[in-house]
Amino acid sequence: MRMLRPFHSHEAGFTLIEMLVILVIMGLVLAAISLSFNGLTNRKNEDAGIAELQTSIKSAGKRAKLTGAPAVINMPEDWAFDNLTGSINLTAYPDGSFTPGSVSTAGGDGYEVRWSDGKLNP
Repeated sequence: MRMLRPFHSHEAGFTLIEMLVILVIMGLVLAAISLSFNGLTNRKNEDAGIAELQTSIKSAGKRAKLTGAPAVINMPEDWAFDNLTGSINLTAYPDGSFTPGSVSTAGGDGYEVRWSDGKLNP
């Protein structure tokens, strides 16, 4: 019959405390990675919203030039994106000018609409 060996303190292995410390560290690292990924996703959505707004402004400018009448953009009525806040009430005129306006992102970045050409400036 085989006998069990007695436990000796010099044998290699991890204690329960060491394993718990490793698990806590891994949890903190995963939480940090998750938060940074979430921030990147929000920034990407904000950039997409700004690009969509810029496209709408260009479209209104072209529509005003083609029809010879002012074209109006109202946010959120004509245009809405979850990560953008503020009010946009722009008018594009046939001469290529715009009424000034502003919009801000959920991240706090603000953009002004130039009256001369309708481009967004941070």
